[in-house]
Amino acid sequence: MLWQLDQTHASRPPLDDSARSSASRRDSPRWLDDHAIGGTASNLCSVRGYLSLIAALLRCLSAAIGLAGCISTFTYYSAWTLLTPFLPDSSPLLALFPFPREWAIRIPALVILVGLSFVGMLTGSVLVQTAKRNGATLRGGRRRRPGAKADKRD
Repeated sequence: MLWQLDQTHASRPPLDDSARSSASRRDSPRWLDDHAIGGTASNLCSVRGYLSLIAALLRCLSAAIGLAGCISTFTYYSAWTLLTPFLPDSSPLLALFPFPREWAIRIPALVILVGLSFVGMLTGSVLVQTAKRNGATLRGGRRRRPGAKADKRD
């Protein structure tokens, strides 16, 4: 069945008395429900509809490119770490990899080391700033306010 998106209503079913009251409340002469196809015909053919379609296609394309990049990086690194130890030194496939085999382990280890160092420094700086804001000292006590009397324990 084809949707009737134009102003003619040749295939419109006859209305009984209960349907006439609900049909008379409609502002538009179209008998299609707005929810039936995701919007009215004017919205589907507008510039806004085309822009939303293009935006959806670009999101899908972006996701596909990201997935392809992840898969290719995983495949390249896996071949570098798992296949090159079994290849002879005279193999032409070793020219595809810019560094020796040892760097296949060293590079990720360095990245992990730098990342963990950054997380540790960030955590330490947040703890120090929180302690300064709360007024804590290195001895574990609270600082005295200026002008406050000293405790008898000091």
